[in-house]
Amino acid sequence: MSSKKILCLFLSILMLISLTVACGQNNTGNTSNDANTETTDSNNTTNNTNDANDSSDDVTETKTGDVTFTYWVPMHSQAVKILENYGENEIYKKLEEITGVKIEFLHPASGQETEQLNLMIASKDLPDIIESFSYTGGLDKAIEDNVIISLNDLMEHAPNYQKLRESHEDIAAETMTDNGNIAAFYCIQNVEEPPWLGGMIRKDYLDELGLDIPKTIADWENVLKAFKDKGIEVPLHYNIDSWQFTSSGLFVSAYGIGPEFYNDNGQVKFGPIEPGYKDFITLMAKWYEEGLLDQDFASRDGNNTESMILNGDIAAWAGAYESFDYYENLAKPNNPDFKLAPVPSPSLNEGETVEFRQKNYFNKGTTAVITTACENPEEAVKWFDYHYSDEGSMLFNWGIEGVSYEMVDGEPKFTDLMTNNPDGLSYITLAHKYKLHMGPYLRDYEAFVMTDTIYEAMDVWGEAGSAQVIPMITMTLEENKEYSSIMSDINTYIQENRIKFIMGIEPMENFDKFVEQIKSMNIERAIAIQQAALDRYMSRK
Repeated sequence: MSSKKILCLFLSILMLISLTVACGQNNTGNTSNDANTETTDSNNTTNNTNDANDSSDDVTETKTGDVTFTYWVPMHSQAVKILENYGENEIYKKLEEITGVKIEFLHPASGQETEQLNLMIASKDLPDIIESFSYTGGLDKAIEDNVIISLNDLMEHAPNYQKLRESHEDIAAETMTDNGNIAAFYCIQNVEEPPWLGGMIRKDYLDELGLDIPKTIADWENVLKAFKDKGIEVPLHYNIDSWQFTSSGLFVSAYGIGPEFYNDNGQVKFGPIEPGYKDFITLMAKWYEEGLLDQDFASRDGNNTESMILNGDIAAWAGAYESFDYYENLAKPNNPDFKLAPVPSPSLNEGETVEFRQKNYFNKGTTAVITTACENPEEAVKWFDYHYSDEGSMLFNWGIEGVSYEMVDGEPKFTDLMTNNPDGLSYITLAHKYKLHMGPYLRDYEAFVMTDTIYEAMDVWGEAGSAQVIPMITMTLEENKEYSSIMSDINTYIQENRIKFIMGIEPMENFDKFVEQIKSMNIERAIAIQQAALDRYMSRK
């Protein structure tokens, strides 16, 4: 299988959310506030969505009858640029034609999503479906408190979803709670998505200096020194208080540890108290002192960083794969030689493989639940199950054939409507009208505007292993309260002092005292809580 078929896409970011789904029948009187969310559609394709859902036994019940469900979901910030309501999305219009199910979308005011969700739950005035659902204590607690329903006894109405869940032990584990409940419908990929985040560097600078892509820490130091000698103001911009650091583990993974909690062959450890972390901070302090690391790494904002990259003042940084084309398209009119390249996570010694990088789960984090207000949960489950069929997945990922995509040599390709829009709208905006950006369905990572550079980046960043990344664990309500209390103080202490060590404000001779202080703040208890959650996750597989 080509690397393109092993890759899994995107963002945004990051990122995201828990979605909840509630259901109703025949214009149920339940009303509430609002909603949030990527896509696929067509026949006889070779897309990876078909790997787990073989069309030969793809079972989908359609045309369920005159049924209406209220569906609460926050609107994506890009969606509001092109839609007043998700009911205007072409996919949901088509879905109503196919299934006969009407959806009444309810959208909370922007910025008030959490508040309105909590008020809605407290008032017990629930819609049928909630997307972006979150609940204190988690999904098991929401079931126990009679807010949402368990779907276990309804899985006979969801053969496609159940087949997908059973196709991989990690998918099964990531879609089941610690108590054994199937509580939600998720955005699921049936192949592991390669990393979309990693190191990037000015390839034209390397070529000019006759240097190769750096692969080890020593290589990086040589390259950064050459950039500095060339007159580059910021050879490396890297903020270790950012999500890029905690997600990618760039540089720190060379020392055999993760940036925070990590999995060492089934044993949870905390990077900052491990010996390798001192070596990592020592390296960052050295690079800072020598002017190789951004002197304003902790305070430089995104706009200033972008400006400096486009002006050629920053030569290397960590970013997401869409940054390649974004920066090159903006920079090339003024600098035709501007060229970026992905760089692998460096190791200490040549030939070693680091085991921490940005990792994508099969469960993309979208949580859609059915509430106890739903009068016809069986029909709601059938409606959701279509999202995981071959036809439904194509619809959500790619949209409508002849409109948002065409079949070319047996593969779906987005039309100019999506990639060269006559109104100048971006793909990411259009994705919220002609497909579904993210949501509860079987997701095809290639249903995105993919370029050769993006595929290259995913391959290069994917050279690193991910064995040290902790899987999608969950904590109990009591664990979460205790854990949050402990880690709030520890994270603040680490952030404040890590910067001091790197900037030379605090001498490295005091680093051992720094570690001892973290240990005195009950980090071992936080590790134990993470360990218990990891053990429960592994028991679900």
